Amino acid sequence: MTAYLKDLIAGVLAWWSMNGAYKLFPVKELAARGLGEGMTLLLFKPIELIISVSLFLIASLLWGKPFVGHFLRLTQRPLSMDSFLHLMMCGYFSLIAYIQYVKMPGPTAVLLIFLLLFSIIKLIRRRALYTEITQLTRKK
Repeated sequence: MTAYLKDLIAGVLAWWSMNGAYKLFPVKELAARGLGEGMTLLLFKPIELIISVSLFLIASLLWGKPFVGHFLRLTQRPLSMDSFLHLMMCGYFSLIAYIQYVKMPGPTAVLLIFLLLFSIIKLIRRRALYTEITQLTRKK
């Protein structure tokens, strides 16, 4: 049960980090159309931008890693009473991910697209390695 408590606390910390990133993110300066306003943002408010991006990545890590862990435990084991808790935790982290997407849709979409592409590349590499290993074992 302490693992579930740890994940619940990680979800709350992810929510707090996401709120901090949302409050610090300089939306008004990015909404400006001119190049001068963008340069002003980079010159005079780089700390706010760096802290906001850092908090966003921390929040994404805090909800993403436990979500993947609970999802894998849910799908790789036979159904039991423990599976219900993993399902509830997946729902909890999905809700946190949805809230993050609603508050900051652009960065969340970019992050999820990047992670999806990374996962596809990793899957292709594993598949190529598997086919190479099977071909080498068949020749012997």
